Amino acid sequence: MLRPESYLPLTGREVVALGVAPGPAVGRALAHLAGLRQSGAVRSADEERTALRAYLGANPKAT
Repeated sequence: MLRPESYLPLTGREVVALGVAPGPAVGRALAHLAGLRQSGAVRSADEERTALRAYLGANPKAT
């Protein structure tokens, strides 16, 4: 059961749709987002999308 403050994190398909190249880069991007969730740096899917865009800007080979 999800806690009321929880949300559904981005999926691999969503990460690809946002510009990550299919393959190992998807796993790296999802691992990055998981770390941000664990640290409390992101608290919504919208914040994950913003964080992913920043990640892609800093890691252009992921696209």
